[in-house]
Amino acid sequence: MFTVLDPESLPHIRPYRDEDAEGVATMWNDSDNEWPGGWTEGTPYTAERVRREHAEERLIETYLAIADDQVAGYCSLSEDTDDLQAAWVPLLNVSPQFQGRGLGRDLLKRALAHTCELGHQRLGLGTWAGNLKSIPLYKKTGFFWVPDTSVTMLNFLPLLFALQPVQEFLDGADWYATKVRDLSAQPDKEKRGKIEIFTYVWRRDGRELRATIDRHARGLLALETDEWAVSCELDDPAVPLGGQRTLTWEVQHKRAGALPVTLVAEADTGLSTSFQVRAEVRDRQVWTQRVAAESTADTKAGADRAPRVRTTAIIGNAVVPLAVAARPTEPVDVALERRYWLAPDVPRPTWLAITNRLDQPVRGSGTLGATDGLALAPEDTALQTYELLAKGRTALRLTPQASQAGLHRLNAHIETSLAAADEADEPTTLPPRTEHLTVPCLAPGALLVQREDDAIYVHSDQAVVRASLKSRWGNHSFSVTDRATGRDLVWQSCAFGPPFWPTESGRKTFEAEVVGGGPDSGRVLIGLTAQSETWPGVVYRRHLEISNSPVIRTWYGITNNGRVPRAVQVQTETGNDVSRSRSALPLREGLVVDESMQFPDLAGSEWSAPDQWAETWIAQYANGLVSGCVWRDAKRVEVSWSVPSLVFDLGEVPPGETRETEPILLYAGRGDWKVVRELWRGHVAPAASKEPPRSHEALTATVAPALFDTPTATPELTLTSYRQRALTGDVHLSATPGVDATPTTFPLMGLSRGAPVSRDLNLAFADDDASAHSLAVDIDPYFPFRWKA
Repeated sequence: MFTVLDPESLPHIRPYRDEDAEGVATMWNDSDNEWPGGWTEGTPYTAERVRREHAEERLIETYLAIADDQVAGYCSLSEDTDDLQAAWVPLLNVSPQFQGRGLGRDLLKRALAHTCELGHQRLGLGTWAGNLKSIPLYKKTGFFWVPDTSVTMLNFLPLLFALQPVQEFLDGADWYATKVRDLSAQPDKEKRGKIEIFTYVWRRDGRELRATIDRHARGLLALETDEWAVSCELDDPAVPLGGQRTLTWEVQHKRAGALPVTLVAEADTGLSTSFQVRAEVRDRQVWTQRVAAESTADTKAGADRAPRVRTTAIIGNAVVPLAVAARPTEPVDVALERRYWLAPDVPRPTWLAITNRLDQPVRGSGTLGATDGLALAPEDTALQTYELLAKGRTALRLTPQASQAGLHRLNAHIETSLAAADEADEPTTLPPRTEHLTVPCLAPGALLVQREDDAIYVHSDQAVVRASLKSRWGNHSFSVTDRATGRDLVWQSCAFGPPFWPTESGRKTFEAEVVGGGPDSGRVLIGLTAQSETWPGVVYRRHLEISNSPVIRTWYGITNNGRVPRAVQVQTETGNDVSRSRSALPLREGLVVDESMQFPDLAGSEWSAPDQWAETWIAQYANGLVSGCVWRDAKRVEVSWSVPSLVFDLGEVPPGETRETEPILLYAGRGDWKVVRELWRGHVAPAASKEPPRSHEALTATVAPALFDTPTATPELTLTSYRQRALTGDVHLSATPGVDATPTTFPLMGLSRGAPVSRDLNLAFADDDASAHSLAVDIDPYFPFRWKA
């Protein structure tokens, strides 16, 4: 009988226990240099930190590899936040001194077996393209590198191991050893016709089993054994809205006699097809059926899995579930330039882009119209006939003008035909459709609210605020996009817990209540609510207040309509898309301002206490734009890669009560860190000094004493760092003419926050030289500094 894994075969793999925290901390510290940028964020792990992180994560299980009586490896398993039929490996690690023993393989095997035990169909993980040591291992254990990702890997063995033909083939065999696979560290790009696929192959005793996965359907496209083969394919996965594609089922019987076959097919929402057949197949038989696209509703949310045609195939006495992706597709996409807007009575030119989204040529024409208050020049109302190659694009110049502020609509009425595959055939004419394009016309200082199915947009003449209604992993609760540059000036996400990850609120659909907004409105209040399933009776609450200034107020909370008290904390993360920025942090040691390259890196319980901050704000700024966050009463503050993570404690919320965090003030606009500090001073600490504190960089060099009245001196050079991550390298010294400084080079070890490094210098000055000199201090491979004396 086939088993995915005999637990007795891996006695060195076992679940994590609380008493393992010290060993796990040692493992992470030993593995710090194995991760890009380091794993510990500069603060050595402790048992306390390990326990806290475990308490704040909702994991299915965590497995440890034990070697030489030490924690040698670690593998956590969680839900896939976007698919409840899948599991995810958030973390996999083996200490460098234990690598090469197969511990990573064994941990993945155990996680895979647990995924199968749960009845899930897929296991996923994320890594990075440069992880050349691990990617072949992942592929050998059944993972495929999804093209155009960096880097998502998916494993469909749980789906296959549940199938009777696969179990029969692998009975008595080692599935890991008999699987045949290209292990190259590159994306897995493979096609079957126009369908993008992943292929599993096993060989044993002169026999072969081949399973083909449709990677967009996330299901089995074809299965071939040494007795028979079955498949369901589509001539083109992009089904034009109002058009059709051809489904093809094929069954091949490789033995003598008749093979009883039953096929029953049905389609997901947005597709239309129906097929059912029973047959006796003696050699090979093919059936075809048309599938039509009726709606794109299931594709607009950006789901990873496309709509599917699902077939239950009964081949002999084996049940084989097949799935092929069929994505309803608007054949032609019509869109205005991003961030386009108008001012009242001011004509403004723009481009209307027309894009062919199909892999075949299209021909079309149409007309443009507008709602009252929006005017087009007569020559702009007719879309000239266009012909677009597969995936081709064209653009038309328009000059709309709005007579009044408000949300206007440009209506593009499109008629499209598909080029015939054979020159002898006629083109396929698709039903005409009308695309509605929103054109905001903004009076100075006014805010306009646009409601869509998945989000609420608030438009101003400076920025667009997007509040998400349908959360998915990786989506922010809201974001602010600068109209001029298209960059996210600030974004924020929120989780309720602990545990905070994966968060239930991250996959909820929120109901929205909006107050304000309109041509004469300068303030909008958005309230979002969603019912918890984890905590019966609890309502998650998100609030967002937007004005015609660059300042946004956010606050979060819960209403407990249940029967028992709930102890709740709120975690927020705030970031931006401002590249090559500088970060400003008012720490207890002073105001630190430096390049946002692995800085700031304030993580771990030692540095996350609120008393580490002299003032409760942080800012990142570049090119005249600044993103800032101001808070009060946070229980914990961690900052990693310029993203502040704040934890607020709501305490125990009794039944019938609502509790919310103090407002968080966000700044997204023009300026630098001084603007954010002034916001903090005005709203949090009005008694604070108007004069901003003197700033210094995250790494400083001082020489004491700095004044000399003799031709030689032996001052002390002190290097001070405000980064947690310990710096190791070589210090190079060079002086201006007239002074000789030794040593010119010396090694540096362990320079970090709270651990300065000092070194005696020997200085010799030229005779009668009373001028000021400078000493350049370079730390290779890190940062250059210059000291003047």
